[in-house]
Amino acid sequence: MIWQFGELGYDVSINYNERVDPKPVLWDYADDPYRKRLNQIYSALIDLKMNEPAFQTSDYSINFAGSVKTLKLIHEDMDVVAVGNFGITSIEYSLDFSGNETWYDYFNHSSLSISGDSYTLNLNPGDYYLFTSKQLDDPVISGIKQVLNRNIPFTINSNPWTNELVLEIQEMEGETIETAVFDILGKNGCKTPYKL
Repeated sequence: MIWQFGELGYDVSINYNERVDPKPVLWDYADDPYRKRLNQIYSALIDLKMNEPAFQTSDYSINFAGSVKTLKLIHEDMDVVAVGNFGITSIEYSLDFSGNETWYDYFNHSSLSISGDSYTLNLNPGDYYLFTSKQLDDPVISGIKQVLNRNIPFTINSNPWTNELVLEIQEMEGETIETAVFDILGKNGCKTPYKL
């Protein structure tokens, strides 16, 4: 169950303005890349629930005791193993897999080769994984970690002022960037993607 705006990481108390009264809509959430990413993760999970038969199975096992929670779904179409560390410390956890040798990490677009029925994961606090026994289409989820954790040196040249603006970006050869130029009132003058 998703509580009101939970898909955006809503951080207003459930008791604000009485428990069941409407809560304020915080429109600035749409501009927060972390909240946007969380919303995309919720959307991807809902899409799986609606479109993959394995998520309707009655053959499942759960382990919600302790800080590491697991859910395993078994279905003729696909098996699913979900795991998350809800604790505050890192932990090595032995995860049970069924007889498939290759499992696909849904959110990280990678695969695991498993020999035997278990695999040990190092789970940091807040880490979560969704493994499937068949490869699914990649979900549409923004890669904000790659964007926000990089300081990219750049220089803007337009002195003396002309009708051209030169933006020099270093260390991004071969990557696609998008630039936007705004006037003094904040109006968007142009927005163009470039391949460097």
